[in-house]
Amino acid sequence: MISDVKTIVSLLMKRPITEEIVMQVAQIPGYEHLEITDGNWVLDKEDDEMTTGEEHGWIEAIVSFVKQSNITPSQGFIYGAPDLAVEIVSPSQKEPQMLAKANEYFHYGTQVVWLVYPRQKTIEVHTPGKAIKYGLGDTIPGGDLLPGFSLSVSQVFES
Repeated sequence: MISDVKTIVSLLMKRPITEEIVMQVAQIPGYEHLEITDGNWVLDKEDDEMTTGEEHGWIEAIVSFVKQSNITPSQGFIYGAPDLAVEIVSPSQKEPQMLAKANEYFHYGTQVVWLVYPRQKTIEVHTPGKAIKYGLGDTIPGGDLLPGFSLSVSQVFES
């Protein structure tokens, strides 16, 4: 038990956090869903933030995107900012927190951030300095990032 604690602490203290470290931490029960923000492990999430549920999972599976030109071969995770970041907002997350997260994505090179609000059945599309809210009946265009692409908001929230 003591050696397990030493291993966990040792891994969580290493910097920079590399893909190898992330993969080792992910093998430790209870630590497989940790996130990294600003180069640090996020250890203080509340239980409702860590467990998201089925609806969250379905929405998450529908939308995500990294341009092929931005992918480098890897054994696991993609290290770098996605071109399109999609965040499904949980009930415990507040707007200022989500806007800060969007700005963090922009800081690291993300071009577009979608904030998906399941309870309101809306999607906010953020680009640096601009946000547009789409609701049921609206269609989100792909814009410059995804020319020719469009997504009906209703499709995202279908059961």
